[in-house]
Amino acid sequence: ELDPGFLVPLMYQTYILQTRGEHARVAALLETLAARREELTPFGRCWLDGLKAFTKQRYYEGMQHMRAAARIAPRDPITIHWIGYLALLANRPHETVDAFKVLGANPWGSHPLGVTWQWILCRAHHMLGEHELAVQAYELALQSDADNEDAAMPLLTEYVNTEQWAKAEPLAELLVKKSGKREKAEQHRLQTTFGKVLVALGKHEQAIERRAIAVAVSAR
Repeated sequence: ELDPGFLVPLMYQTYILQTRGEHARVAALLETLAARREELTPFGRCWLDGLKAFTKQRYYEGMQHMRAAARIAPRDPITIHWIGYLALLANRPHETVDAFKVLGANPWGSHPLGVTWQWILCRAHHMLGEHELAVQAYELALQSDADNEDAAMPLLTEYVNTEQWAKAEPLAELLVKKSGKREKAEQHRLQTTFGKVLVALGKHEQAIERRAIAVAVSAR
């Protein structure tokens, strides 16, 4: 609104609206951007083409456009971020890992995008069967945002599967506390998992309480 001629925010807005399912507004923004394509730099045009492919769910094509942008600005963190994200969506997790290596383990630090970066990397490692590396990435994500459920949920599963009960307990507690808006079956599963962790730690009275809560959730 302050500078209608500045087109980059329109690209970010397009992505946000796409993730919210506001497809009519996405189409209108893309039409606006396409009409002013010649005002964009070559880098911006690569971005526009990548974004357009993303909205059409042509993820591999979008990744190729973002790679073209990266050839212009090889260390631009947002572009590298998008290459990794689109590679993941295109079921090419090895390319996500390779892309993210360019900027190191945690280039965003405590910035909110740092959690998203780690989450994307975790998913890629999981898809490649590299579970230890996935755990490391989830742990880094939680260091940036201790309440991040997208990182806590798969990390809890990893800890339970590998019987790391002491590490599992605070994650189970966090997820149970935040489970109020989840589906009933998911709430039941989390309460049951928390109970299992508590039993393994010898906290039997607390485990009984959790199992009672799980039964009550199922009975609602």
